[in-house]
Amino acid sequence: MREIVGLLRDLVDSSGVQLKGLQQLLLAQHREGPRPPSYQVLSDRLRGRGLQNNASLIYAIIAVLAPPERKEAMTEKVRQHLVNARATLAAGSTQPSQEPTPDSPDPELLDVLRENRDLRSKVERIERRLARKEKHLQALRDEPTPAAPRR
Repeated sequence: MREIVGLLRDLVDSSGVQLKGLQQLLLAQHREGPRPPSYQVLSDRLRGRGLQNNASLIYAIIAVLAPPERKEAMTEKVRQHLVNARATLAAGSTQPSQEPTPDSPDPELLDVLRENRDLRSKVERIERRLARKEKHLQALRDEPTPAAPRR
């Protein structure tokens, strides 16, 4: 799968299209295939997560971004990599190792870090909201009380 991830990332980089633009191109092609993934899922797939189970996305990216003269060769190369990856998985041990390799980050750790970042963002948002409300409350306290009308 590393070869396919590398190929797709090179393709995206050489095209000059950013991830949001790629998502829009895939959305425009939606009439002819499955609905494209969200921005986050697309980002994950281009990192290799879940890409093996999403061959249609691989082919769609090639169809949208590859130069016409390279599309057929790239499609065949990806097809061969997918066949090899599936054969390796089938021929591999019945219990694949769950240990991350030294050069790849632990997926659980990445999930925890992402969740931590999201929570930190929420806390900062709540703190800013609280500061605004306290400032508004102090402004209300500092306002002079209107005098009661005389009779």
